[in-house]
Amino acid sequence: MRRTLSTFVLITYITIEIEPLLTMIRIKVLQILAVASLCFSCNQHPDVTKLLVTGSVNDSLEGTTVYLKQNLVALDSAVINNGSFSLTARVWNNNICELYFGDKIVGTRNSWSYQIPFFVEHDSFYKFHAEGRKDIRDHIYMIETNSNNAKKFLEFDIEQHRRNRELRNKIKVFELKSEQAGYSSDKVLLKVFDDSVTRYQQLASTLISDLSNEMIQKNPNSYLSIYLLSEAKDLETNRDFYIAIEKRLTGKFRETPKAREFITKLSKYRTDLPVTIKIDAVGTNDKPFNLKDFKNDRLIVVDFWATWCAPCIEVMPSAIKKKDSLSIKDVGYIFVSYDSRVKTWKKQSSDLDLTHSYRLKEEAKPYLNQNLNMATIPRYILINNKGDVLVKDLPGPNDPRFMKTITDILIKQQ
Repeated sequence: MRRTLSTFVLITYITIEIEPLLTMIRIKVLQILAVASLCFSCNQHPDVTKLLVTGSVNDSLEGTTVYLKQNLVALDSAVINNGSFSLTARVWNNNICELYFGDKIVGTRNSWSYQIPFFVEHDSFYKFHAEGRKDIRDHIYMIETNSNNAKKFLEFDIEQHRRNRELRNKIKVFELKSEQAGYSSDKVLLKVFDDSVTRYQQLASTLISDLSNEMIQKNPNSYLSIYLLSEAKDLETNRDFYIAIEKRLTGKFRETPKAREFITKLSKYRTDLPVTIKIDAVGTNDKPFNLKDFKNDRLIVVDFWATWCAPCIEVMPSAIKKKDSLSIKDVGYIFVSYDSRVKTWKKQSSDLDLTHSYRLKEEAKPYLNQNLNMATIPRYILINNKGDVLVKDLPGPNDPRFMKTITDILIKQQ
């Protein structure tokens, strides 16, 4: 019994003592794997560059560790020796890297750290210089580089910190004034100062996006602008601006992964893009509707109707005439019924001599009702042979605007 207890105590002691060490080893292994993974990806990927960053600082930073990071991964590190350091790594091109300064302050228990972002381009050099911690903290440092985009990003970063510092100071001033007005029970002044605090807080919250958009507006077709677009957080609230910018993207810049990422994100908030619909229906021959059957048609009119809809039946003779006229112009015409009774629909389709007559499946109706706001029938829409809705509410076949609308779109497509 005593031996068992002693063994248990020994195992418990060893576990307690060794567990922190094992945890540290696990963390270190994960860090090594992360770096190895990034390096392997970089070596296999054409859009990478070998980055060399050198730096010079004064004696107050002697012994401080500097890290080169990208995507939160430390790729290289160096200890400042004789006022200089050198870092190198393979990194993703046209992206942001960071210099991370971190160390304990001599003679205190406090630690000091700061990170400096910079933009990376192929075949560019980067020389960092700062007098000391205060220069780094206050963004008075210098980065010498031959990359124009890196220079612009440096200006952007410094300006952002300058404006942010000004706004913070103004917020503090008006918060103090608001507090003093509260003591004096001056409600008018209190509201004025509170409103000022709110206004400057709002300006501070949108500062980065405002500065980014200023830079993007000047020249969207640059790798720096593409990067900023991919990082934009206000796509929904500033949708119109980004839609206008997206239309200005051209050539190689539009085809970059970052640009495609931006365009994909933006598409979620766009209302100017055509809605693509799926028509889940069955024909009178019991075969499912297939848009590929109309691949030779430039446009397709979709006529939503039902046998129980008197206005639908009334306009059918005009619809059939227009259908024949449109076929000459490579415009298809299909009839899609909301009927639930199959036999009634088939008989009416036969009596009216409707070709390309289909009946919606029950489960497809809510989908169309939602995507097309189908409140009433008859309803006419115009789509292309990909299913993109070009006109959500096309005038009826007995309306003179029916043919004019279709003709105008055909002319634009030429």
